[in-house]
Amino acid sequence: MKGACNNPRSYYFDTEVDEDFEPEECGLRKCKYCPHFIRADELDDLAYRELERERERLGRLFGLF
Repeated sequence: MKGACNNPRSYYFDTEVDEDFEPEECGLRKCKYCPHFIRADELDDLAYRELERERERLGRLFGLF
């Protein structure tokens, strides 16, 4: 499964990675065991919620949607 690295100290921060990827800086730990790894479906859910919040905000400001 694809996902993204969300570790700000990592070279791979905000980069698409596979869950079986083993970055050198993490030692023997694979991305799927890292608390900073976000799966692709979780990213989709986060993006959708952010879009809905933005629509609500614009609706309140301008009476749209």
